[in-house]
Amino acid sequence: MQAGDPRDTDEMSLVKLGIRSVRNLESVDIFPSANLNLIIGKNASGKTSFLEAIYILGRGKSFRPHSAEKVIQVEHPSLSVFGIVEEEHGREVRIGLERSHSELKLRIDGEKANKVSELATLLPIQIIHPNSHKLFEEGPRFRRNYLDWGVFHVEQSFFPAWRRYQRGLKQRNAALRARKDKDTATAWDPEIIDAATIIHECRDRYVEMLKKRLPDYIEPIMDPLSLEVYYQRGWSQSESYKDALKGRLDQDFEQGYTKAGPHRADLQFKVDGINATERVSRGQQKILVASCLLAQAGIYSELSGRRCVLLVDDLAAELDLYHRKKLINALAEMDAQVFITAIEAEQLLDGLPDVEMKMFHVEHGKLKEMVQ
Repeated sequence: MQAGDPRDTDEMSLVKLGIRSVRNLESVDIFPSANLNLIIGKNASGKTSFLEAIYILGRGKSFRPHSAEKVIQVEHPSLSVFGIVEEEHGREVRIGLERSHSELKLRIDGEKANKVSELATLLPIQIIHPNSHKLFEEGPRFRRNYLDWGVFHVEQSFFPAWRRYQRGLKQRNAALRARKDKDTATAWDPEIIDAATIIHECRDRYVEMLKKRLPDYIEPIMDPLSLEVYYQRGWSQSESYKDALKGRLDQDFEQGYTKAGPHRADLQFKVDGINATERVSRGQQKILVASCLLAQAGIYSELSGRRCVLLVDDLAAELDLYHRKKLINALAEMDAQVFITAIEAEQLLDGLPDVEMKMFHVEHGKLKEMVQ
């Protein structure tokens, strides 16, 4: 199935969105399009804050590198974001989030939710923004987050195993730091070995899917190039995880933490056999990262029968007109609900295919639907 082909998916989209006290957005209530939404406004008008609010609703945190205190509007005790998600057969689910300076409250259909993962399941969100190039340029944490978003949404056994692994790893590391005897430190090894095996198998299957699907999302947007993805599981390919833990026990005791494991996994992105950051320009990196994220949304849609919400902040930045048109066409043809920001409408409308869409103008923290 090619990128942009119609897919037999259940309708999944935000049909209503409410925002209160998120940065300069005091009060916003909109009914977005189930397909394409264009958010137009000057710099510092509130465009990025609008996308941030949607992201917070689905992820429980911001994608911007600031503390929760700075997200909450000045002189307000908390922020809140709520929405109605339309599921299959027209079923509607009400979701909401309230964050104060000290507490996070989650609601699903009026009932208390305990985990952000419950919201993430109902509102799967991916974002493309000016710092997305960090996927290639920064440390392994960014690439693990990218990888695990996809695995979380398509592999049911992954998240329970990840929680077990994190719990066991925390206990093992505490024993290592306290310099307790080796029997105490290794008591958690069977638990984390079992969980690590599941995590690795889920990740490995997902990466193989990603490798197969990436060309379908790269080729419509940019000139042909060979992007290769290499999965590094976090310990040597030549040994079992049990042997890796055993062989590094003395070193772990000396350092006070567990060095090998899924928490050290990474992805390598290479173009023509060279690290992507060394081979392509910043603009090309943006296109490649966008392709990687669109591929994830496509895989999610194909395997789950549901749609993803795609947020795109400042699409025109660092892209020439040719690639901007290519990317917005690919976004418009995705089987997803898409929100895109830009300073001027012309940056987005030039070359836009004929799709169902809504346009909103944001100014001084107020959002208003524009008549087309």
